[in-house]
Order: sequence, then C-alpha cells, then structure tokens
Amino acid sequence: MENFCSNCGAKLKADAKFCSSCGQKVQYDSPKSAPTNSTYTPLSKEPELVRREETFQEMFLLTTGRLNRLRYFKRLLVIGFIHVILIATIFAAYADSLGNLNSTGDVLSILLGIILLVPRYCLDVRRLHDMGKDETLAYFFATADLVSYLSNSFNSENIPLILGGIVFLAVWLYVLFTPGNIGRNKYGEDPLEK
Repeated sequence: MENFCSNCGAKLKADAKFCSSCGQKVQYDSPKSAPTNSTYTPLSKEPELVRREETFQEMFLLTTGRLNRLRYFKRLLVIGFIHVILIATIFAAYADSLGNLNSTGDVLSILLGIILLVPRYCLDVRRLHDMGKDETLAYFFATADLVSYLSNSFNSENIPLILGGIVFLAVWLYVLFTPGNIGRNKYGEDPLEK
C-alpha cells in the first residue's frame, strides 16, 4: 500500500521518516491514502520534530524552508573556510613571487567564486525565509559577489565598488542579526522550534 504525507499529500517512499517534499515527519498512524479532494488540509498542526539535514545538498543547496541565524552563520563559515583553502591553493600554484596570479590563476579564482555563489545564495534565501522575506536580498548578495569576482580591481580609485561593499556589508549584517519570525510563517516551520 502506498504512503502519502499527512501534511502536503506527496507520495512517500516505503521507509521514509520525513516527507521529501515538505520535510514533515511521517506519521504512520495517520491515513496512508492520498487525499481525494483538492482542498486537502493537514490532519494536525503539531510542531514538527527535528529534521536533521545530513547531506551536503540538504545543508547547502536547498532554497525551501527556513534557516536560523546560528546555522546560517556556521554554514557561511564552512563555505568561507573552503574558499580560503582553495584560493590559497590557487595562489600557491599560479602566483609569481610578488603574489600576482597569472591568467590561469585569475580564471580559476573567478570560477571558484562563482561556484561558491550557489550554496551561499541558497543559504541566503533560507535565512531570508526565516525572516518572512522573499529572495530579493539574496539576488542582491549574489549580484554584488559576482561583480566583485569579475572586477578584480580593489584599489583606492574604485570608489563605487568600495561604497557598494560597505552597503553590502550593512545589509548582510542586517540579515545575520535580525531574528527570524516566531512560529510558522509562509515558508515553513520555525527552525528554533525544531
């Protein structure tokens, strides 16, 4: 017999402990058949239990759900650490004695920055969802990062880029330190209640 999520009605795998669609803990004592009408409502609104994010994809590449401040900060630190290690490796392999990258090193460092934009964007989206906001600021962060990777010119004559960096930092601090919504919002359950 097929099992379906009591929260969203999605089809469940036979051994699923959580719904792969909405993250709801599977309740095997609830009806195991699919909802029959389009106005399906969940059987109960009990708080979800802890849904552990175990894979890299669940932790860094999802744009659904919410992410509290502490997890957001820790995951940004992980991405930052990976970035620093890989950039140091690129500099060790492709920099001259003065520390200037050759063209291959430049291309690799830009590609690395662009690749690492993806998990950072996903984390930003989920953090904004925790605050009850849409993805607009995440687009801003991604665009600002992309411009900084492609410009390669942080010097004192580039005042617009420096001012943009200050604005970027101020907005990022707002996202980092603003508490999330208490309780469920339109993006999911409160991560602090899990």
